[in-house]
Amino acid sequence: PNSTNYMTAKPAGREEALAQGMRCLLDDDSKRWRLGVQARQWALRFDWDRIAREQEEVYLRAARDNRRQGKVGLRLVQIALTGGIV
Repeated sequence: PNSTNYMTAKPAGREEALAQGMRCLLDDDSKRWRLGVQARQWALRFDWDRIAREQEEVYLRAARDNRRQGKVGLRLVQIALTGGIV
């Protein structure tokens, strides 16, 4: 098995392959630790503060693009992001 990928990524119906992968992890402390570190790094991509910042950038970029094209929107997006009332 590839030690840099998720050990449990097995085709459906391959219970024996999954069991073998689990036994491999039970026997290999360093691989188990490495996969744990990778899983934590992957999970951190879903931090709500990070997601909110990225989403705010998307909204602001779209509003700026609309404004350049003569469409109203930037002020409404700013109000929405700050929780203000229109």
